[in-house]
Amino acid sequence: MRGLCQRFPNNVVTVLGNHDLFLLLDAVLADGYDRPMGRPTSEYVYSFNHPQTFLQSGWSPTRADDSELLAAILDAHQVH
Repeated sequence: MRGLCQRFPNNVVTVLGNHDLFLLLDAVLADGYDRPMGRPTSEYVYSFNHPQTFLQSGWSPTRADDSELLAAILDAHQVH
């Protein structure tokens, strides 16, 4: 996310969300403690929306740099 903020400083704002909080809790809670999602967040990695879904969903306006933005997001997440 830091890289996206640096590449698109006028268009990207990072916000701590519930999934981020769950990841942080997974990192600090000892085994055996209840997790907000019932199990470690790492078990759900592939169930969250793929970044391309957002760009193609119509939830945000189409932009001239959508392909560059998607490439940066995928690179940041190492999803290819």
